[in-house]
Amino acid sequence: MPDGFRIRPYRSSDEGFVVYSWLYTHARSDHGKRWYTGDNRAGGADHYWTHHRPIVVRLLRDAQTIVACDDADDEVIWGWACVDGPDVLHYATVKHEAAKVDDGFAGELVEALIPGRLGRPQLVTHEQTGLRAVKVRPPSVWKWDPYWLASRWARALEER
Repeated sequence: MPDGFRIRPYRSSDEGFVVYSWLYTHARSDHGKRWYTGDNRAGGADHYWTHHRPIVVRLLRDAQTIVACDDADDEVIWGWACVDGPDVLHYATVKHEAAKVDDGFAGELVEALIPGRLGRPQLVTHEQTGLRAVKVRPPSVWKWDPYWLASRWARALEER
């Protein structure tokens, strides 16, 4: 981690920024573009935000979410990651500015947020557009499964 930054737990006051950054970057993924259309064939932008926001909020609250913040001001968020245990990555993103500052430290932030995950298999529930935007390519050992959450949550309902 570059000097001047630290990793801290997600807290409710982060929700506005984290939800917006997740939905904003994910809307540009191939999967997100299918929902986030400029016309009304799939309901357009309102449909995307209305249907994906509750999923994101639930994940942020139920899974492990961590934030990379400025050491001097922990309200300044440089990036964040939402994971389930060691083998499931829901989403991670880093501000574009992190790739532009000095020599750029986006790669270091990603490694601090998801340590060791770039080199080992992960089940990924969302296309990692937030990482690609800062030139961090998801490894080929990651398996993208957008329907894993639906099956997990359905099993949880059956167990009640």
